[in-house]
Order: sequence, then C-alpha cells, then structure tokens
Amino acid sequence: MVLILGGMGFIGLHCARRFLDGGDGVVLSQYRAHREPAFLQGHPVERVRVERLDVTDGAAVLDVLRRNRVDSIVHLAVPALRGVDPLDEFTTNVVGLRSVLEAGRQAGVRRITVASSLAVYSGVPHGPWHEDAPLPVTSSNHTEAYKKAIEILGLHLGERTGVEVVMVRLAGIFGPLYHTMANLPSRLCVAAARGVEPDLSGLPIDVRADAAHDWCYVEDCAAGIHAVHAAPTLRHRVYNVGGGRATTV
Repeated sequence: MVLILGGMGFIGLHCARRFLDGGDGVVLSQYRAHREPAFLQGHPVERVRVERLDVTDGAAVLDVLRRNRVDSIVHLAVPALRGVDPLDEFTTNVVGLRSVLEAGRQAGVRRITVASSLAVYSGVPHGPWHEDAPLPVTSSNHTEAYKKAIEILGLHLGERTGVEVVMVRLAGIFGPLYHTMANLPSRLCVAAARGVEPDLSGLPIDVRADAAHDWCYVEDCAAGIHAVHAAPTLRHRVYNVGGGRATTV
C-alpha cells in the first residue's frame, strides 16, 4: 500500500488514480474536506482506504502505516493557502515532515517522496533550471522558504536515519478537480467562460504580461510523481516535475 498524505487534495487524488492504474493499493489521508470522485468508487477496501490524519501527530501517522501495512509514502500535505497563522504554517511544514520521516523510519517504509516546488528557483537566472543548481538562501515568500527548508531538512534527515527520501519540485499545476480560484489558470478559465476580464489580484505569482511560468497539467504531474516514486532505484534525490517550458501571462 502507498500512503498519500494530502490524498484528498487536488494533486493527491490524481496521484491516487495513477497509482491505482499501476496496480497499487492506496491509503489517502484527509484533514479537512472529504470528496470522492467517481474513479475512487467501486474499489474494494483492500485497494482504497481513507484515513483522517494530522501529519504533525507522529504517533497517528505511525498507526496508519502499521494498520494498513504501508510500504511507501507520498507526502503532498500542505497547510491551507490562505489565512494560516505563520507559526501554525511552520508546524505543519517542518514538524509534519519530522513526524512523517520518523514514522516512516519506524515502520520500515522503502521510500518517502516529498512535494517541493519550482518556486525554490526564484532568484536563479532564467532556465533551463537544473536540479543541482545552487539556490539562494533568501526567499521572497512562504512557499519558497518552507520548500527550501523541507528539502534541506528532509534530505539530511533521510541520510542520517537511513530512510530513502526523494524530493519532487512541482511546477504550477492546473486541471480537473481544482476547486478554488487561487491559481492563474482557474481564473483565466472562469473569466473566459463568463466573457469578462480576468481578476488577477492577490495571486502569489508575477502576473505582468512578460512574466513567464512553468505550468503542468495535473495528470502529467501525477504521472511524473508516480514515475519517480515507483522506480526500483533512483540516481538522484531531487527531480523537477513540470511542463518543461515557460509560458508568459
């Protein structure tokens, strides 16, 4: 069984589908809302299970791993995008990572794949971006800061404890099952459907006309995560997962 933390989220659900199609059983963690797309319905409990779980609770994570005989983890759980106290955000990101790694070590999982972000390349000269490029220590927003911290801490702890940890740096993701207006593609689609000018206020990215971003369709993102996680062996510990080209606003 593969435990997908954040499995009821946008990317998590598409990862679940990809792993199921590949023959794996999945345990999907949820913390807030529960939704069940049609492709999850009809699977026997031996293949699809849902667990309510707080990733900062290491004992609870370990219990889920052992009860479900989980042999690997995909860690996609993140705090809500808005309205989260900075200290609570720190707890979910950093304490959550520590809890997952320690529980995985105790349960003897073979691999933990952790979601990072292409945002870590902010400040690096224009691409192509390579995974071994030196990254600036400073960060302009919380996503950059926490993803850089998670990569450093996660890979270091993995080496110290013997747990295989791999980071996947995700591009901007769009596609079906996305249900908020927090990213640019969703706002453009809604505006086009309504025949109005898009509202670009409050987006966490540069929306100037000449600004370029890497966007990736969510099913392709899930395929990339699955390819990394399911590989028998890996040559590297960090992988970019994106569309591979810059698209201007």
